Amino acid sequence: MLLCSGLDNVNAKQVLLLLRTLARQGRTIVCTIHQPAASLFQLFDHVYVVSQGLCVFQGATQQLVPFLSSAGLNCPTTHNPADFGKTLVNGFNHDDHALWHKLNP
Repeated sequence: MLLCSGLDNVNAKQVLLLLRTLARQGRTIVCTIHQPAASLFQLFDHVYVVSQGLCVFQGATQQLVPFLSSAGLNCPTTHNPADFGKTLVNGFNHDDHALWHKLNP
């Protein structure tokens, strides 16, 4: 178990690159990150996005934005995809059945 807190982007990138190397050697890595820069977010192979305890997206990191776009939730090109996804799930209401079914057909 590795716990890191308060890292700047340079040190966070070094930790993520090490974890990615370990993952590619066959180890299972589970990581949470708070407000990653776009450059750090793209270092993740897979993401699991949760809102109110339910999975909203699970898959390849580079597929998050196209997935959301397919549901009519378009990330502006100038936005960090991690921030865009976080903003969506923070305001997500599972009672909005139309949106929930778009995200979980």
